[in-house]
This record gives sequence, C-alpha cells and structure tokens, in this order.
Amino acid sequence: MPSLIASALLAGVVCAAGTKLSHEGRLLFEAHENVSYGAAYTERAVRATVNGDKPTHIAIFAGQRPRRVFLNAEPLPDTQWSYDDQTKTVQLNLPAGASSLQLRFDDLASLKPVPVEFPIAIDGATAAAPQPLRGRCVDEMATAQLEWNGEPGLYRLDVAGAPEATLQVSGGTRLDLDGRRLDYLGSGSNLQLTVPAPGGVCPKLHVRLERLGGTAALKPVDRPALLARANAIFAEGEAFRVVTGEAPSISTSHLNTHQGGCIYNWGFRGGCLEWTIQAPADGSYHLAFVTACAEPIALRLLEVNGTSQALLEFPGTGGWGRGPASQWQALVPQANGQHARYSLRKGPNVIRLANPLGQHLNLDCIIAFPAD
Repeated sequence: MPSLIASALLAGVVCAAGTKLSHEGRLLFEAHENVSYGAAYTERAVRATVNGDKPTHIAIFAGQRPRRVFLNAEPLPDTQWSYDDQTKTVQLNLPAGASSLQLRFDDLASLKPVPVEFPIAIDGATAAAPQPLRGRCVDEMATAQLEWNGEPGLYRLDVAGAPEATLQVSGGTRLDLDGRRLDYLGSGSNLQLTVPAPGGVCPKLHVRLERLGGTAALKPVDRPALLARANAIFAEGEAFRVVTGEAPSISTSHLNTHQGGCIYNWGFRGGCLEWTIQAPADGSYHLAFVTACAEPIALRLLEVNGTSQALLEFPGTGGWGRGPASQWQALVPQANGQHARYSLRKGPNVIRLANPLGQHLNLDCIIAFPAD
C-alpha cells in the first residue's frame, strides 16, 4: 500500500455527490452519501469509522484482499463484501449511523473480548503467591488487574516476555530511588497490566515481584534519657539533603525540639532525604528517630550507607509537635523483637528516608547509639 497511508490516519472530505478521498490518482475512500470518515492503516489491519445519516455504499482502499472484514466487531460473511482487484478497495453497504470497520490481513478470527490471566511469582515473600492478574484481550490489547491480596511491603516489579508490557500500581505508590523503581503494595493497592496482543494472541508473560521487606515496627523509648546519653550521636532533622523530590520546611517554632529546630511539611510522594551520622568508631549501632505525627501511620523506607534496611511504619504520636512534649516520641526500629542493629563505619555514614506514599511526618533528629 502507498507509504503515505501506511500506519497513518486519514480523514474524508465531503463532496457534492457524496464523500471521496484520493491521493495521486489512487482512490482511498468513497461513499455514495455524505459521511464523516477516518481510518488508520497498519500491517495487520485497516481500522475505519464511518458516520452518516443515510445507508450508503462505500469503497475503502485496502491494498490487498483482507482475510476477514468486521463491521461493528461482527465478522461479515464473504457474500456481504467484495474486493476490487483494479482499485484494490473493499466494497460493502453500511447502515445509517456510526459504523466501525476492520479489514484484517492476519488470522484474527474474532474481535470479541477473550478472558486472560497472568500468574504472579514473588521472590522474598513468606506467604503464598497472590491470585493471578485477570482481565480480557480485545482488539489486540490485553488488560488485566488485581486488587492486592498478598503481603504488604515494598516491591520491585518486573514483567518479562514483552517489552511493550506495562505494570502499574494504582494510587501513585511508586518510588524512584537512585534509578530503582519500587512500589509499596498494601491494602487497597491495585495492580494493572497492559500488553499489546498482535493478532489477538497474548504473549507469554512472566510477572515477577521482588519483596524488599515488610513494614518494621518502631518501639518508643525514653526520649529525655536518650537525648541525655553521653554516647548519643545526633543528626539534626533540619540538616537534611534532598535526594529526590521537594524539600520539607524547617521550623524553629515547634515546641520541645532538640536544639530548637525540626522539619515539617514532609509529604512529597516519592521524595527522599538523607542525613550524615558521624560515628566515632566502626561498630554496631541502634538508630532512633524523634518524630511527631498526627496521621495514623507514616511509612518511610530506611537506607543505611546505600543498603535498604526496612520499611518503617511510624505511628501517630497525637500531634505535630506544637503541643505537649509527649507529641515528640523517640522511636527505635525493631528486628526479631529487639532493637535493630546497623553496622556503621568510623566517620560519616549516610542515613536515607524515602516517602513512598506521601504521608506527612515531622522529624526533630536522628540519634545513633552503640548497641548493647
């Protein structure tokens, strides 16, 4: 077919005696009545729409004889259409109103939706794999979805088998951290898969999720006692550096803060901040985060010196730190029922907190102290 119209969109023009579209002497479309017309040409099919107030006879350029002709998703018997070898057009009668045509050159035998499902494999999860993604394939496109029923946590999503496939999570829970695409999956999350299905044939996909960790609990400890420890090492909240996203606000008006400052308005979805802890010696340390939060929970992904550690679930503390001192809590991440241990090296150590869901959290300071 002419390169001009291959993979192109065409629109018809209305003439005095109907509708006709030609190019360099080649008839592209003709209707006996005045109609509106558009067509898209690909290697596999010609997709056209025709809309007119009256029934009409049409001719549409195909370039070769199609294997099948569909009208409004229904296959037409060969007796209801013809192919003219001289003009290389398909000719047929259309009813009044809007008509959708497909001239198929491949083996696609039906435009009706076909059920599809794609199993999910999970690395790093302790529970059984969730149900597969289920949906349908229609008009050379497969879509499937799943309301998440697996373990909550942070996951890396991957789809192999079709470069054009896309797997997304509804709600915008994606986090791009140092070039890594991560998604938090929990109650209410919805996985959505879209993949082209040329000729109505769905590719064999391998949907794999790598679980990087669930949410880690934080245990409150005596804040005044921790702040008074002689061997406590501090990184003030306002001494942050922005890795990705927007900077939070710095406050000197919140009450009961360490050294008179804190950060607030830290709710940028997908944003990441980092701090430096100066350790006096190599060794094993605990970390504490002095925070205030009026939301039920606030999730933060913790990294220590470039290594993902846990998805921390900060609890609500009853306020944003503008009221009683109890609104600030010193919270220590837990692992196996004990304070989690982190290996720090002598000198600077980088602590990162990323915000996957955009929940707000006020931070006074980060404290490292030697593990018992």
